Amino acid sequence: MTSSASARAIPGRGLEGDRYFNGRGTFSPTPPKPDFELTLIESESIEAFARESGLPFTAQHGRRNLVTQGIALNDLVGREFTIGEVRVRGVRLCEPCNYLAKITWPEVLRGLVHKGGLRAQILTEGTLRVGDPITPADFPPRHELRHRDYLITDDPARLDVDAVHQFLTRCYWAKGIPREVVARSLANSLSLGVYAATGHQVGLLRVISDFTTFAYVCDVYILEDHRGCGLSKALMQLYTTHPRLQNLRRQHLVTQDAHGLYSQFGFAPLGQADRHMEKRDPEVYTRGDAAR
Repeated sequence: MTSSASARAIPGRGLEGDRYFNGRGTFSPTPPKPDFELTLIESESIEAFARESGLPFTAQHGRRNLVTQGIALNDLVGREFTIGEVRVRGVRLCEPCNYLAKITWPEVLRGLVHKGGLRAQILTEGTLRVGDPITPADFPPRHELRHRDYLITDDPARLDVDAVHQFLTRCYWAKGIPREVVARSLANSLSLGVYAATGHQVGLLRVISDFTTFAYVCDVYILEDHRGCGLSKALMQLYTTHPRLQNLRRQHLVTQDAHGLYSQFGFAPLGQADRHMEKRDPEVYTRGDAAR
């Protein structure tokens, strides 16, 4: 397996230069089948398996065409999505097989079950490049605003997992959080990112919601060097006007010292605190259980 900065995707064939493109893959079907054209795997799954098994498992050992970051591939089965300029369709999960276990380690059969990636069909010809965003075709239009020289947007393709993790792992509410947990949380939430004129991510507001009855606002921050110019208020304004978060019965958040900000947007102390219960595990990140 070799790494490449780009590859040409051809419908009905696969990626130029790949062994399956030329029909020489270990399991190349005759005639060719759509689910053998392109395979993807999450970098978070690779890292989690290596950590949990203690094996030096890398992307090369995974033997998939593309390694992704910050997106839940299992959710793309049966859905069309774009990778940069190329449109594809998720066909089925790419489960670990006996051949993979034979040339790597037997542990992959159990450790990568339902985490081995995605098989996809290439629908349009084009070039795939490292860094291309992956966007589901049915994802709703972007909701965003400009504040001074900053952009605040719900575009998941802009999220910088490393930047978010770098902040969260040292903040009081998520200290020590593993990077793969941050990636999964972003992939399964609605996130509003704040970006400087340079394109760097400098803030975040993450929402956990069913988009019908309830929303939990969490992981709200602005980097220290970018505070004092109204970004927190602009971030909350975008949250309160987001079309997927309207007419909710209950909205919830937890804060240590930002009560003044949130009260401006209708949040108040619990009216019936005696009815609320919680189950907390504040040491989960330091124990390492959260990454499993």
